[in-house]
Amino acid sequence: MLHRAIKIGDKEVEYNADFQLILQTKLANPHYKPEMQAQTTLINFTVTRDGLEDQLLAEVVKAERPDLEELKVHAEHGFKKFYLFIHCFIGHTCLMTHCMPVDDGFKSVSVST
Repeated sequence: MLHRAIKIGDKEVEYNADFQLILQTKLANPHYKPEMQAQTTLINFTVTRDGLEDQLLAEVVKAERPDLEELKVHAEHGFKKFYLFIHCFIGHTCLMTHCMPVDDGFKSVSVST
């Protein structure tokens, strides 16, 4: 058995490496310091009515109409490919025309050579 120590206040207290501490909160979106988050696993068990409806509909479609589920998967894949194409096209266009994307369109940038 491997024993480790943790500092609590000004004392070092030994603990077993197999020990697990599970904390629960009622906070919807708890915020912890980065060093705490790096050493822990946060699980969000928040359930919403819309989320449950979406999951139930997906399961019904999968059971009743597997052909629609297959079509949905292909459509999502096509959308991702199209999104990547547009993203690359805009980036390439900006590089070639010396412009930068902004929230409401494109802004020209003067380049000195």
